[in-house]
Amino acid sequence: MELLKFPTKDQRELNNVLARKAQMMEVLCAMIEMVEEDEITEFVCASLDGFGDMQVHLCASDYVSGVGMFELGKQTLINLSLSGEEE
Repeated sequence: MELLKFPTKDQRELNNVLARKAQMMEVLCAMIEMVEEDEITEFVCASLDGFGDMQVHLCASDYVSGVGMFELGKQTLINLSLSGEEE
C-alpha cells in the first residue's frame, strides 16, 4: 500500500521561491530577446533585494534620457513601497 506524501512547509516555501525566480528569469529572457531584435534600445528596471533594499538599473544613450528614465524607475520603487506590493 502506497501512502500519500504531502510536501512539507519548507518544500512548499522552496517551490514558491523557485517559481518566483522562474517568473523573473522569464521576464529577463524576454527583455534580452527584445534587445537583440532592437525592440528595446534603452531601459530602466526597479528592483528589491531580499533585505528590502531598492535599486534602479538603467541603460540609456545619453545623460538627459538617463535622468528621465532614472526618475521613472525611482517613482516605480516609491509606488511599490507605498502600496506594499512586491512585484
